Amino acid sequence: MKIRIFQILICTLLLNSCSDYFDVSPKSNVKAEDLFQDESGFNQAFLGVYTLMSTKALYGDNMTYSFLDVLAQYYPSVRANSDHNFINAVDYDYNELKEENRIANIWSKHYQAIANVNSILLFIDDHAADFSEGVYEVYKGEAMALRAYLHFNLLRLFGQAPVLGANEPAIPYMDKYTNEAQQALSVDAVLGKIKNDLMLGRDLMMQNDPYGPNYQTIDYNLVPRALENREFRMNYFAATATLSLVSIYEGDNEKALGYAQEIIGTTDGSVSPVDLFSFANIPNDITAKSETIFGLNVSKLVEYQDLYFSTASYSGQQRDWLAIDAAIIETIYTPYGASSIDQRANVFFGPSQGGDRALAKYTNTTTLPLLKISELYLIAAEAEANLDNALNYYNTFTASRGIEAQTGVTREELDAEIYKEYKKEFIGEGKLFWFYKRNNFDVIGLLDDVEIDSASYVFPIPTSEIEFGNL
Repeated sequence: MKIRIFQILICTLLLNSCSDYFDVSPKSNVKAEDLFQDESGFNQAFLGVYTLMSTKALYGDNMTYSFLDVLAQYYPSVRANSDHNFINAVDYDYNELKEENRIANIWSKHYQAIANVNSILLFIDDHAADFSEGVYEVYKGEAMALRAYLHFNLLRLFGQAPVLGANEPAIPYMDKYTNEAQQALSVDAVLGKIKNDLMLGRDLMMQNDPYGPNYQTIDYNLVPRALENREFRMNYFAATATLSLVSIYEGDNEKALGYAQEIIGTTDGSVSPVDLFSFANIPNDITAKSETIFGLNVSKLVEYQDLYFSTASYSGQQRDWLAIDAAIIETIYTPYGASSIDQRANVFFGPSQGGDRALAKYTNTTTLPLLKISELYLIAAEAEANLDNALNYYNTFTASRGIEAQTGVTREELDAEIYKEYKKEFIGEGKLFWFYKRNNFDVIGLLDDVEIDSASYVFPIPTSEIEFGNL
């Protein structure tokens, strides 16, 4: 099967007038040949990609707190209203017109972002001499790692989980700038290309990225302007964290642990944690900026999330209202240990509205985390073969959330606790659905009361993209 990625060979890219890539707004269009003349033009191209990722079609809405979390069965309020706009999504009816269009939009916007990344890579080698020292390597590495990250999330949506079908056809890997139809590769082949791009990207960024392994020795007074404000971009550590996620997804626990340890350190102290990241004071920093390795600043995030979580949404017809019964929240956030107080139950959710509480993570912020050290600690706890070391990672994380240490647990009991933490920690971030998928859960949800089959974990590729006849 070949799949045609419907994309126009773009000769224009978004520009913006701000130096910070978070505060982006379209300003003007220029020909690609004129844009890609210096490091400023390449940076503007990156801003265009991050802007696209921040839209409602992708991580500003569907890929985080709404669609993907509906699929993870976070919001009982959906089933309570037969006219709810997610009523078909909650039952995995991907062929219903609204969901078909939503999925097609997720597909096309991801590949549009990938096409723009590929346009950067198309021009960057010819302009290597036009960059300040180290910038060419960092930018090329960032582009390769970002391309891998976008493909990885597409694979996790449209491909079979490796545990069930590593050899099954999945998606095309667009590693060149073209509008020609590309063959859909197997899950395993796509994962191979993802890892290759991530490793090459890391190698390129390693020496000069301020958010790389030399961060303690880099003279920040000499850092080129083009390498400022990289703390939430697809930097070296973001690529490393993505490699950890890719490895755990394909079942390679040893590599998943190794990549995580490069950032969070080893339990014996042989590798120190990266002190660019630290656990957040959750009551004062609900979105955990200090823990964020890779993220977006979505300028309209408050407006976007108000559609689902505001008082107005509850007071209306509730066709968009996404909320959890207050009693369920109390149940799932009841922590282990008499001295524990799980702070997340108080700050992640708003006040009760008719017995329901809506998500309040993004009420007064524009920050949207995509990768955090909390996920790496849970990956390390899951991937570490030594139970004592695994428990150390788990307890280090839960201590930051106000929960006392676990002791004397079996491997099975620890895995059950890790699962509980995925439920509690990542609400509003779109991660629980992927956790269910890679582990092939057949019963999911906050109360583990919703049955799901393996087919429901795989989005159908948009019909407009498929060419029959194996051409």
